[in-house]
This record gives sequence, structure tokens and C-alpha cells, in this order.
Amino acid sequence: MISKPHFQGLDTAFLQLSFAMQLLHHIAHDRIPRALFNSDLTVIGSNGVPFVTRKFQTDNDVTLAAENNVSISFGTVAITLWEAIREHSGLDNSTITPAASPREMLAGLAYAIRCCFAHGTVEPRWRLTPKYRIEYQLGSLGIDLRAVDGQPFEYHQVGGFDVLITLRAHATSAGLL
Repeated sequence: MISKPHFQGLDTAFLQLSFAMQLLHHIAHDRIPRALFNSDLTVIGSNGVPFVTRKFQTDNDVTLAAENNVSISFGTVAITLWEAIREHSGLDNSTITPAASPREMLAGLAYAIRCCFAHGTVEPRWRLTPKYRIEYQLGSLGIDLRAVDGQPFEYHQVGGFDVLITLRAHATSAGLL
């Protein structure tokens, strides 16, 4: 049996993104008091070495951390989704041509989004070779990546947070997952 760790971990990656978004929502709407994060916490690792978390200085620091958690989780899902497509379909970024077919367009979009986070976790940025600078069609959603190369990643450029859910569904229907 061929190992497909990314394909097998895809549900967990999406669940982590869901958790991060719920955490941000609850913090932003004061359902989780920010003051809970203003204390030191010591966690003892399996090797016995303590890790001491730092206090957040302001309420804004807590919100920013929750926003960063969403970004990190979104990036993890993007990377995992591309790797799962690669593992399951056998497609590779060096051989696909996103403009050639709907199937390769789906894989190309997954790879393009993945690249933002794989090459810039603190500030995700579009780094697209020319073949990925096209207008993608994801159902009724048009995603124009022709002029984003070099720009910071923004969710609205891909249609919002839920684009990865939609992309996964389309990739599954196309036999990529």
C-alpha cells in the first residue's frame, strides 16, 4: 500500500482551520474573555524542559494571535490540500498546465494558493510562475491570478476563507482526491 499521509490528514487540517476560525470568532465577540490569555502558563515537555508562555500585553495582542492562527491554519490546509492532490492523482507542479483542462486548473489553483504559504508563513505572498498566472474558474467563482504575483496574499483574491472547502469539493468530484 502506498502511503498518502497528506491525503489521510486532510480532514484534520480542515478541522484545525475550523477551530482557528471559531476561536477568532469567539474572541472577537467577547465569548472568550481575553483576560484568560494574560497569565503565564508553564508546560512541561516530554523531555522535562519547561516551556513558559508569555502574557499578552493588550487585548489587541490576543486578537492578533487568533488572526495569525487562522492564517497559519489556512496555509496548512492549502499545503496539505495540494500535497493530497499530488499524492492521490500523481500530478506534479512541474508537469501540469493549469490552462490545459479543468482538472489541471483545479490542481494548479491548489498549488498556487499553497505557494503563498509555503514561501512566506509570516507574510504570505504570491510567487507564481507564468503558467499559474491565469483566471481560474471554480464553479461559479472566478479567481483572477493574472496580476497578483509579488503581492501579499489576501483572502478576497481567492473568494474568501471558504475557497479551500469549495476547491476540495471540486477536486474530489474531478477525481483528484
